[in-house]
Amino acid sequence: MTVRVLFSVVLLGCQPSSGEFIRGQGSGSTAKPVDSDSVVLERGPCYGSCPQYRVRIKEGGGVAYTGFANVAHVGSTTGTIAASSASALIGQVEASAIFGLPDSIVVGSAACGPATLDLPRVTLTIGRQGRVKHIVQDYGCSAAPRILRQLHARIDSVSGSSKWTGNP
Repeated sequence: MTVRVLFSVVLLGCQPSSGEFIRGQGSGSTAKPVDSDSVVLERGPCYGSCPQYRVRIKEGGGVAYTGFANVAHVGSTTGTIAASSASALIGQVEASAIFGLPDSIVVGSAACGPATLDLPRVTLTIGRQGRVKHIVQDYGCSAAPRILRQLHARIDSVSGSSKWTGNP
């Protein structure tokens, strides 16, 4: 039992702070400014081989991808999607009441609830009509609003990120 508690404390101590924007394998770079009317999804490391990447969708249909680790394409590339799809996605994210959600849903925060520690941290950022919202979420947080995972999946789907990550 003592080893289990010690292991949990060590894992909690390894979690990045709630304001930190994860870049693959702790490279320490900081978040880039968000373009107006865009959405950014960034998946960070876990205690396994989770895909680590960032995908940004601009309202005009531009898609920028950077793979960090555990993905088919490591590095940066760009693509395009229909401007109407990008605009609809950004509108959906905005309509989800994301601006009213907590900025940090991470282990140890009141918004987290009971947590599983071996899942990735995901950051969702939206820039919309001059407003910017960042939400950092540990995927192991049981009390996180379901809408966040749904939005993450929708962003991956609309962006076509699977062609770069190799993950369906």
